[in-house]
Parts: sequence; structure tokens; C-alpha cells
Amino acid sequence: MTVQRITLRRGTAAQWISANPILEFGELGVEVRPDGATGFKMGDSSTAWNDLPYFESGSFADYLLSSSVGANNGVSGLDASGQVPLTQLANATSYTNTSLSSHNSDTTGVHGIPDTSLLATIEYVDNVATGIVTKPAVEAATTAALNTTYTNGTLGVGALLTSNSNGTWPGVDDVTTGWDLLDGILVKDQSDPAENGRYVIHDLGSASTPWVLRRCSLCDTADEIPGMYLFVKSGTLNAGAGYVATVADVATFTVGTDDISITQFAGGVSITGGTGITVNGTQVAINESVVAKLSSPTFTGTVSADAISANSVAATSLSGTLTGTATNASKINNRQLFVQATAPSSGMVSGDIWIKTA
Repeated sequence: MTVQRITLRRGTAAQWISANPILEFGELGVEVRPDGATGFKMGDSSTAWNDLPYFESGSFADYLLSSSVGANNGVSGLDASGQVPLTQLANATSYTNTSLSSHNSDTTGVHGIPDTSLLATIEYVDNVATGIVTKPAVEAATTAALNTTYTNGTLGVGALLTSNSNGTWPGVDDVTTGWDLLDGILVKDQSDPAENGRYVIHDLGSASTPWVLRRCSLCDTADEIPGMYLFVKSGTLNAGAGYVATVADVATFTVGTDDISITQFAGGVSITGGTGITVNGTQVAINESVVAKLSSPTFTGTVSADAISANSVAATSLSGTLTGTATNASKINNRQLFVQATAPSSGMVSGDIWIKTA
């Protein structure tokens, strides 16, 4: 019988503190202590080892591990190599499966997991099956392109956005304070859409060095970006909004080469701006040089309408042919329009119109 052995990352407290790595989401690290005891931490793909909490006594991990050395009716002991004896492996496996099954419908009582939102929900599994994958929420999202230089790392892994000038990270969307290393940012407005994506703060920068963002380790490869969706925690325009990333062709998508479109899907109805209308997060703006205001509109070019109704018309000059109808005026049909301060002394015939100016 072939036995497959799983080895976890391990080291002394000093070794872990010195290396201070970022464990992948769900990855376990074992701290070996002088008294022979062990401590465990689980990664989240963004928090460094020194800032991760230990599993407390009685945690789910402790529960399963202790079941393999005699507690909770598990195996009676380990062999000389520190492994579960093959003769007792079935007992340990059976008890572990029973323990897991007892919690499959009640997430409030799972051993040692204080935040049950970390458990997979039916909605999450359904989303994964349809190609939509949730990512951790970000602190804020961009509202305009960042002035940065992009380097793609290794096919997106380790990709960086480096500020083109020295200075500390200024924040985005009016979120300017409270930023820390590894805080998440949604970059969605780059002039080169291939640079869009979810990033974390890699270097906060200083007066003599630029700030740097890095693609997060959960969304830096070709199979992690398409279909990812996330929410934004803060910001004037983007707080509470949800965004999804899409690409033209999932099968051929290459990080750093192909465009990544970031589209709002939550936080209000998704809106696409038309001519003269800009949509940025939850704010809709009108370009007044394109769309006339309700008060004192200014028109350039050709104005075409089935009917125009107004109490008064003021103009510097009007030219061309006017056709149609006007309230309280004679029929307009290829007639002359006089715009001047005094009544025309000549040239005006029946049916023509005089607009008096101040």
C-alpha cells in the first residue's frame, strides 16, 4: 500500500519572524516551539506571518490533529516515525469524516472558526461553477488613470505599477489616509486596460522613493482574473459598489497583454453613459459643452426639432431657413426672420417675423 505524506511549512518562531512570508489563502504554517508544542497560522494571501493570528486552543485544526493522537476517540498513538499507524488510519479517517459531517449544515458551531463567513457558501460554489469568482473587498477604487509604469512580472505574477514620481501613496477616490502595506485597491481606469485589476500596496513610497502597487496573489494569473468580482469599501464615488472583470477571450487571455474590462455590477443599477454623459462609479455627470443645460442653453451646429416652444428667444444672429410652426405667430415657411432693436423699415412682408432685441 502506497502512503502519500503531506508536509506543512514549518520553522521556529525566530525563523518565521525573520522570513515573515505571506501565506497563500488557506495555507497552513507550523511554528515548532522549544517545549515541543506547535503553533498554527493560516494564510489569507495578503497578511504577513507576523500579523496573522494563531489558532487558539480548541480550534478546528487542533481538534483534527488531536484526533490522530488519541483524543476524541481517535487513534491510540503514533508510530516511531511520528505517523499514524496504518492499522489505525481507518479509525482516524472515519472519526474525522464523522466530525466534519456533523457540521455540514450548521456553520455557527464549527470548532474554532470565529468567522464563519470564511466557509464556502452555496452561492459561492454556484458562482465558481458559472465562472464568477469572488475576491477580497478592496479599500477603494480608482476614478482616473494612475500616473505609473507597469511591469508584468512573470505572466502577471509579481506585476507592479510604480509611480512615475517620488512621494507617498496619495490614495484614490478621496480615501487619502489610513493606508497600510497590502491594503487592496481596484485599478479600473488605466489608459492601457491590460494594466487594470486588483492590486495591493507593495511600497507606500516616501519623499525620495515612489509608491508601488502589486497585483494581489489571488488575481495575478490568467485563470484568476476573468470573472473575478469584488466590492469596494470606501470612497466618494465607489463606496459600496461591486465590480466584475471580463476579458475578450478567456481561453487565450494573457496577463499584461490583453485588455481587462472592469464593469460595475452592484451598488445601484449598472449604467453606461451615452453622448455627453459620463458614468464614474455611482456618479453620473453631464458634459455641458455637449448637452444643453435647462437654463440658458447655448447651441452650436445645426438644431433640429419637430417643435420649439419658448417664452422668448434672444440671439446674436440667426441664419438659414426656418420651417415648421410657432405659437402666437404667423406661419413660418421660408419667411424672413428679423432680429433687431427696431421694427424693420423695409423688406418685411406679410408672414415675416421680427424679434426685438434689447
